[in-house]
Formats: sequence, structure tokens, C-alpha cells
Amino acid sequence: MGTNRTRFVVLAMAVAAMACYIREEPPPAAPPPPPIAQNVEPPAPSPAPPAPSPAPPQVLAPPPHHGIHGHHPPQPSPAAVSLGCFRDQGDPNGTNGRDLNGFVVNEPSMTTEACTETCATKGFPYAATQYSTWCFCGASYGRSGPADNCNMKCAGNQAETCGGTWANSVYQLGAAPPPAPTPPAPSSAAVSLGCFRDQGDPNGTNGRDLNGLAVNNPSMTTEACNQTCVSKGFPYAATQYSTWCFCGASYGRSGRADNCNMKCAGNQGETCGGTWANSVYQVK
Repeated sequence: MGTNRTRFVVLAMAVAAMACYIREEPPPAAPPPPPIAQNVEPPAPSPAPPAPSPAPPQVLAPPPHHGIHGHHPPQPSPAAVSLGCFRDQGDPNGTNGRDLNGFVVNEPSMTTEACTETCATKGFPYAATQYSTWCFCGASYGRSGPADNCNMKCAGNQAETCGGTWANSVYQLGAAPPPAPTPPAPSSAAVSLGCFRDQGDPNGTNGRDLNGLAVNNPSMTTEACNQTCVSKGFPYAATQYSTWCFCGASYGRSGRADNCNMKCAGNQGETCGGTWANSVYQVK
């Protein structure tokens, strides 16, 4: 009897333990195996887009020519007529004493067309180019006579001539040109008196042998000096040191000289005195 009771107790304990085991949560399920790779061809790449057509070559217009007025100058008027080459003198940087003394401009791209158009715009009848880059406008021309050294090319057009050193290429703007003015000829009474010494003020007339008037002209000639003194009413004229002209009522106070050996700046065929030496003329 005691043995059976013992067995019953053992069996009951076993059943209870099994019941507790059954009530526990089951362990999580294992993850599914990875899918089996399929033997599938990858899609073919899309065809590349066609290359763009080459762009047509770009045609560039030439840059505008900037003249005196900042734009392409117009073609010269058919009425702009060349009058020839004429001497100039006066202020190296302005219009004072210039042959064409109404207006002046210095333009590094100067052309004949730019100069004539400028002067026409300002109402002047004459235009002149000089020394490659200069343009002068005026109401008259030719006071210093013709020149033969208009040999410099225009800075803005090497096919054109723009005057020379103290030489104007002159144009008339408008109707047919009048005859060129005749430069003043030396007076028939202008007689060479010889070479005479000078002294005095190096830059004026004080103490000079001919002390009425003194003019320094980079294009001096015998004719220009004689005419200047005649127009001022002096009976005597004298050239000196290539570029100087003196006028007076007398001469010869310092005696004769023998060194009148310098050429006139404006005419290499003439002699215009020397160093402190006057080539003297009687002009009336």
C-alpha cells in the first residue's frame, strides 16, 4: 500500500512537470532559406543618344573703327578735293599762328576721311592733315606757301598720306576748289646786303642789331622773313640761325661777319644767317 502511494506521487509530479513544459512559448522559427538564384539574362543597356551635329562656324564681324567721333567715319564727301601740300607754322600744340587756325585735334587713328568729316561737321571750308595724327580746320589756307614734304602715312590708314613735318595735306570741303593762293613773293625791292654780326638778348630784341621785331619760326624762309618785316613797315629784314627773323630801321652796328652758313629751316636751298650772324636784306 505504501509502495503504490509512492508511485502515485511520483507520477503526479511528472505530469505536473510536463504540463509546465507544454505552457512555455515555443522558440522563434528559423528564417527561411534564401531564394535560389534564377539563371536570367540582365536587360540590355539603352542605346546611346546620337552625337550632336557640329555647330556651324561663327562668322565674326570686323570690329568698328573708332575715329575722332567714336564711330566708323563716313566715306569722304565727293566734294572733298585735295588742294595739295602747304607749309605750316605756329604753336606746336594749338592753333595760334597756324595756317588753318580754326580747330585742331590729335587722333592716334587719324585718316583723311576722319579729318575732313570733322571739319565739315564744324562748318569749316578747309581741312588739313599733318604729321600722321593731326587734323586742322580753318577758313583759309596757304599763307606760308606750298611745301614738298607731305610724305607721312596716316596713322589710321597706311594707304593715305597725312601731311608731314610742318606740312599740311589740305582739302576743300564743298564745291569745286578755287585756284590755290599764290604765296607772297619777295618784294622786288628786297636786296641782299650781306652778312653782319649780331649781339644782345638771346630771346628778344634788346641790344640786337635789328631791334624792331623778332620772330622764331621752325619753317623760316628768306621770303617769309622779308614779307613779315615789310608788313610791319620796317625797311630791313635779317634771318639768323636757320629759324630767326629780325626787323629793324637800321643794321650793321657790330660790323660784318663771315659765318652766314646755316640753311633756312623751311627751305634748304636758302641761307638764313648763322650763329650770331644776320643775312640782311633791304625790303623797302
